[in-house]
Amino acid sequence: VHDLTPGGKAHYYMTSPEGEKYYGWWKVETVDEPTSFTFQDGFAADDTFAPIPDMPVCDCVYAFEATDTGTRATYTSTY
Repeated sequence: VHDLTPGGKAHYYMTSPEGEKYYGWWKVETVDEPTSFTFQDGFAADDTFAPIPDMPVCDCVYAFEATDTGTRATYTSTY
């Protein structure tokens, strides 16, 4: 589930070619629909999606801008 509202959360996992799962979470901070949203992205321990305290948390900004040929998306991640 992805709750893209301020204060909302999202949980996800990535699967390696060997089938190992790596878990993560988002905490949505701001939403300026339709131009941008910001969130924190962190590592989770397992399928409970509990944050791992000693792992880095990324501050992410996703911004969208209309162009003559479509949309320009700019993604900025800061650790």
